[in-house]
Amino acid sequence: MRLRFKQVASPSDISAIERSFCDLRQCIGSVRGLEWGIDVSPNALSNRFTHYFMLNFDGEDVRGAYQPLPAHLAFLERLKPFSEDILLVDYKVRNDD
Repeated sequence: MRLRFKQVASPSDISAIERSFCDLRQCIGSVRGLEWGIDVSPNALSNRFTHYFMLNFDGEDVRGAYQPLPAHLAFLERLKPFSEDILLVDYKVRNDD
């Protein structure tokens, strides 16, 4: 997920959302991997997206079971008032070895 925060989002609001995202790993056992970061690209191609959040699952069925879980829904509710734009990407890893 790529995220652009609204101007009204304070640094403490953003920190709380970052912590809430990290807490998903402890709340939801089906999360295999979790990463997040702030855009640091020197190129002006981020379209003003500032944050990136990524979850890894063992398969599409596990991801589908995660989406309606209360911890995930609570994270989304915390995020809504402060998100200006979200780009959600679901993909299947391809290795062409």
